[in-house]
Amino acid sequence: MVEASPRPIRALALAGLAATWVALSVGYWLPGIGLPRMDVALWNGNLLVPEATTIGLAWAVGAVQTLGLGTLLGIAYGRLMRDRLPGPPALRGAIWGCVIGIPAGMVIMPLLYGAGIFGARWDPAMPVAVAIWYLAWGVTVGITERL
Repeated sequence: MVEASPRPIRALALAGLAATWVALSVGYWLPGIGLPRMDVALWNGNLLVPEATTIGLAWAVGAVQTLGLGTLLGIAYGRLMRDRLPGPPALRGAIWGCVIGIPAGMVIMPLLYGAGIFGARWDPAMPVAVAIWYLAWGVTVGITERL
């Protein structure tokens, strides 16, 4: 299914931003279902400003970075992948979430965070939390980019 005119960049950027906000929120709610907390903004902030004097500064820097990257990935989804993936919008978004989540879990978490594959070194349940985080992002970007 090929669309006659692509979605405006601003709509795709807003979808990526909204999806990232949802995923960040889900990361904080995961302990409510017995999974480890995923404070991705703080993790990224600690990488970017390891000498930060406060946790708040590290979190703020990490949140800006995470929201920016999520916005760019939302644009990439809408411009490059959406029409190439099968199924309804939520499924296409979930597939895209897996496409970005698998390399993140297999490469970024072990190499940058020292967390092992999908964070399993930090907590045996972390791979499930990571999957939920990326699925939440993907489903949200799949649904919201059409609004």
